[in-house]
Amino acid sequence: MKYTARRGAMAFLAGASVIGLLAGCAGGDDGGGEDAASSVSLLSSGDADTTQGQGKALSDILSGFTEETGIEATLDRVPFDQFLASATTKARAGKLSDVVEMLPGANFESLFSSMADLTMADIEGADALAGWQSTVKSVDDDSVFAGVPVGAQGVVWYYNKELFDQVGLDPATPPATWDDMLGMCATFNDAGISPIGMSGGDSFILWWAWSALSPQFFSAEDVTAVRAGEIPLNDPRFADSLEPLLESYEEGCWNEDFAGKTFTDIEADFAAGEIAMVPGLISNAINWSVWDEKLGTDAYGVFNSPKVAGTTLEGQFFNPVLMYGMNAETADPEGSIELIEALVSVEGQTTLLQEASQFPNRTDVDVVGITGSTGAGSILDIVKEVGGVDVAQNQFNGAAQSASWTNLTQTMISGDIEGFLDDLEKQQRG
Repeated sequence: MKYTARRGAMAFLAGASVIGLLAGCAGGDDGGGEDAASSVSLLSSGDADTTQGQGKALSDILSGFTEETGIEATLDRVPFDQFLASATTKARAGKLSDVVEMLPGANFESLFSSMADLTMADIEGADALAGWQSTVKSVDDDSVFAGVPVGAQGVVWYYNKELFDQVGLDPATPPATWDDMLGMCATFNDAGISPIGMSGGDSFILWWAWSALSPQFFSAEDVTAVRAGEIPLNDPRFADSLEPLLESYEEGCWNEDFAGKTFTDIEADFAAGEIAMVPGLISNAINWSVWDEKLGTDAYGVFNSPKVAGTTLEGQFFNPVLMYGMNAETADPEGSIELIEALVSVEGQTTLLQEASQFPNRTDVDVVGITGSTGAGSILDIVKEVGGVDVAQNQFNGAAQSASWTNLTQTMISGDIEGFLDDLEKQQRG
């Protein structure tokens, strides 16, 4: 199904208030008229808490949308680790929400057949949004999208300036190369300080570190080739991108209690000043917003993944954190488009930034002015300097992604990178 919106239904957006623009679900023709739908729904990942974070942001968005349009907008939240399976089941049963939140790339590709075809012409203000390439429905046609990119995600490294100073390292000079990183690890170990925080209980931080290294090994064209199956997941470049992390494990760079830690444990330990460096997210969790609150805006620094010897590519993992697609079977396609346009508007992304620390994927939102965060500004400087790119790991399907999260830490312990990647390739193509 390819959809072209009737622009008359969007006229209300021009003069709407901030709350009114922050729409949250699919809706009716224009919020009025005897043929208009009276309710719309949005399926989102996350816990049921709507008093903080993304839950609050979306709740505020839905309330404003209902107030502005007269359409009752409802939010269905499913925990992230259950989300893909739940959404797939809903789609098969014909009970999928009007608008559906998805991850970009191939991670949620199993849902794409349930989404209406969208083009940039369908979305008012589409040119202001970055990351469209990550949301293509099929590599065979890069003009048709499964959803609209909203927000930006990525991985950077954070470091504690006071701990650097404490061991005699320059707080203004984080590691620039992987050899620098290993040398600093030795310095911190000698001082009895955990150099790098890792969470063996869930492998998430290790996955983020791997994603941060990926732009040194895979170009934008390579990322597309991974999704198309032209580059298998056991390609030597994947092994090469894991070798620095294996080396960091073997050199004793990780916190000694990593095996029993989750990423939220490491977040707490870094915030408490117990870990010198940690790969963390740009948006939502274990990120600059947490450190601003718990450490102070000037207590930590930000750096791009250290350069691995012999690599020639350069970039920063920075791509849409989410995309919102329209259920191909929705009874109200125009209301769904209204919702999506509202979510990706300046006002919508401003609220997501304020409530959920979700970076905007548009340049007309004043991130530093809104947040007052030095760390957030440093991230923007890194992206400006080296370029924001998608990563090969975003082209893993659900099965391969799940297998990598489950087995990545044990792979570092065993050193069997080849077996790990062979299994991922079987999951991806099986």
